[in-house]
Amino acid sequence: MKIHNIKKIVLIALFVSIAVILQTIESTFPYFFVPWAKLGLPNIVILFTLIYFGFTEGLLVAFIKSIIGGFLTGTMFNPSFIMSISGGLTSTIAMWLALPLLNKKFTLVTVSVIGALVHIITQFTIVYVIFFDMLSLGKSGLIFTSPWFMFFAIPAGFVTGMAANFVVEYIDRTNLLTKING
Repeated sequence: MKIHNIKKIVLIALFVSIAVILQTIESTFPYFFVPWAKLGLPNIVILFTLIYFGFTEGLLVAFIKSIIGGFLTGTMFNPSFIMSISGGLTSTIAMWLALPLLNKKFTLVTVSVIGALVHIITQFTIVYVIFFDMLSLGKSGLIFTSPWFMFFAIPAGFVTGMAANFVVEYIDRTNLLTKING
């Protein structure tokens, strides 16, 4: 196996680890304005993985982060895990699709907000399609809560996008990945 491939595998494993740590830390935060709403701090790692390594690696980080994070937070295979992994994978795909427009029409913050909105839309779709009867939510309950989650997704995407922008600028300014890849 080539040294370059080993370094790439180690970096991807490091990114997964950082994303899992961020997810675990975030799971301890109290809910802010909307119950169950989180900032999505692991998306910082997923965004820069998409930028520096590409789609497959970004999706891999999102998937493995969800699996390990599900085990560590005790949510494995429950409804919140299914919503989390579904939202995480679809938001990663949406951010990857938006990345070619980066610096042309979009900023990294815009890409992150798109990811946050797709994440919450996916979660509401999963709730409606799979868990609607199980959770005993009336249609009015689902309809009433969805605007609050959508409203929260925008600033959450903004915060994670700003953080990702800071990380990307730091990596570019210091040539960190170039130094690591030798």
